[in-house]
Amino acid sequence: MTTATPLGVTATIAAAARQAELRHAFDEALPLWQQAVDADTASRRDDPMRRYSLLRGTTAAQFRLADIEGARTSVDAAIEAAHALGRWD
Repeated sequence: MTTATPLGVTATIAAAARQAELRHAFDEALPLWQQAVDADTASRRDDPMRRYSLLRGTTAAQFRLADIEGARTSVDAAIEAAHALGRWD
C-alpha cells in the first residue's frame, strides 16, 4: 500500500532547493528540485500552479548546469502545466 506524500514535504524540499540556489550551489539545487517534483507527483494532489513552479525551478537549475536535454524535457512538462492553468506566458 502506497501513501501520499504530505504537501509539506514538497514545500520543504523546494525551499531547500531555493536556498541552494541562493548559495550558487546549483549542483545541490538540481537534485532537490527533482525530488520536489517527485514528491509533488507522489502527493497525488493536482495543483498545476505548484507543479509549474517546481518545473520552472528544475528547468532553471538544469540550464545552469548545461543539462540542455533535461531542461528541454522539464520545460515541456512546465508548458503542459501552464496550459492546465490556461496560461500561455
